[in-house]
Amino acid sequence: MTLRKKPTGLSKKVPAIFEGLPHIGDAFGAAASGQSTPKPFFSPKSRGSESGTSAYAKVFFELGNGSIKILWLEKSAGRWQHRKSARFEFESTQAAKTPVLETEKLKGWLSELRLPAGFQSSVLFSTDGFFVTEIDKPEVPANELEKSILWEVAEKLPFPAEEAKILHEVRGKKVLVAALEIARCQAALSVFHECGIFPELVTLLPFAYETLAEAKRGVLPVRNIVLMNMGSRKTSFMIFLAGRYHSMRESAAGGEDITRSMMGTLVLENSKVVIQHAEAQTLKEELGLPTQDLMPDPEEPKLSQLAARVRPIFEKWVGDLKSSILQFQKQVPGASAIEEIWLSGGGAYLKGADAYLGARMGIPVRVMDTGPLEPGIDLSTAALSGLAYMENSKFNFADEEDLWRPKMAKAGRWLKRVSGGMAVGFGLMAAVGFMRSLAASGELKIEKQRFEAAAYSVQKFQEIRDIAAQTEAEKSLLSSETEPRPRLGAVLRELSVLVPGPMAFTRMSFTRSPKAAAEFSGQLDPGRSSPDLVLSSFLEKLNQSPFFVGSSLESRARPKEGQSSVEFLIKTQMVVPVEP
Repeated sequence: MTLRKKPTGLSKKVPAIFEGLPHIGDAFGAAASGQSTPKPFFSPKSRGSESGTSAYAKVFFELGNGSIKILWLEKSAGRWQHRKSARFEFESTQAAKTPVLETEKLKGWLSELRLPAGFQSSVLFSTDGFFVTEIDKPEVPANELEKSILWEVAEKLPFPAEEAKILHEVRGKKVLVAALEIARCQAALSVFHECGIFPELVTLLPFAYETLAEAKRGVLPVRNIVLMNMGSRKTSFMIFLAGRYHSMRESAAGGEDITRSMMGTLVLENSKVVIQHAEAQTLKEELGLPTQDLMPDPEEPKLSQLAARVRPIFEKWVGDLKSSILQFQKQVPGASAIEEIWLSGGGAYLKGADAYLGARMGIPVRVMDTGPLEPGIDLSTAALSGLAYMENSKFNFADEEDLWRPKMAKAGRWLKRVSGGMAVGFGLMAAVGFMRSLAASGELKIEKQRFEAAAYSVQKFQEIRDIAAQTEAEKSLLSSETEPRPRLGAVLRELSVLVPGPMAFTRMSFTRSPKAAAEFSGQLDPGRSSPDLVLSSFLEKLNQSPFFVGSSLESRARPKEGQSSVEFLIKTQMVVPVEP
């Protein structure tokens, strides 16, 4: 992110405050006083008129949390070349709690970039609202595979399965499953549609990087790596095995958090200075890590204050990296170890970040190099570079309308060329009338596609409701024909862990109607402990468990003469997880 105006409040103070400090010196003083030339917002290359119409143009959009990145490629001399790239930020409206992309803002940014008409487009989601996981391939017939996968991932989704579009790809004995929240996807695509943009490909962040690794070996290695994509508001930790995507974790911390951590009052000997957002951004770009290990330096008390503010964010990243690697080792026992950590995104430019993470993790850390792609492409748009190489993907969440429009446009261009020859033979008026009819027919077909897509969705929702009703009927029939038996694996395992040693059950009964409930009677030999204390502790653990509610002691008999054991009766309601 570059400065658009001089930092306020430090124009005169910065050179004196940070005089002689490493990485800053005269360069920071010149930037603070407005003497240096800011870096361009995008990196254009002169390849013809910027306002002309071109049928050989592709524009790629990455939609994140509060920002949108745009990459414009144009075909020249038989190959696609970088033309422009840009990044714009947007804030939330008063009615929305999260940042929302608005139509007028997107139209303004497109006008500012002066994009050509008739370009092909693709959209990459790196925001919240999507889920990607890898599961074992179910051993079921091919016609039941999709249904089995749906049952497998339904409980793992962070949003209801009926509100998501779920796609999958079989990879040997594994299945890669991706889900995108329908409401979030439609809300974003509607903004593009209102701007006259109909993306042919709508996909997710991990698949763009996987394509990049497959298409450009020098950018991402074909080894076991963790790709740390450092965005402005969040960081993604993606694990790749031999260049293929495996899993991902996310951290709610990004480059903007480092900027904000540097803001505030800085105590400098007998004086104080307040660092605003613009000054903090300049500090981050010019300084990088305040100290090499983010620990206090007696010789640099000023930098030590900044290091103390930045350190918690890096500690969180280190913890998330270790958790990601540990989770991978548990999921894939016997697999080769993670060999390297690669950094991408705008936050990867932070000076000293790779050295610090490498020292803490004990694994080589490298910053992704986009030079082999195109010198003008910024590292923060590396994911869009991968999207540019993606041709066919099973993980395409685009609307049916978006998929049909390019085909209709191509047919329209072909008919337009044919109509030129027809106009010579049959007359200009007849050709014009024919083209108008074809245009009306094309619009009618597009509207028909919209209607059929909507009808198809209604049909699918009706099928889901029918399947759900049939499933409930089968469950009801099964429960009426069979006696309850301890098939509730998760509940029984939880109960076996909670039962204390002195307690023994003599009878257990379960009921399913009207609610799942259970009765446990048995004997308790507490030894020297109080029976009431042991029973109350057991009831408290039951009620704290996610599988039991409303647990109560129904009866407690006094010990028989000559015996120390106490008989008891406990009733409880059960929360039984639904098995797929």
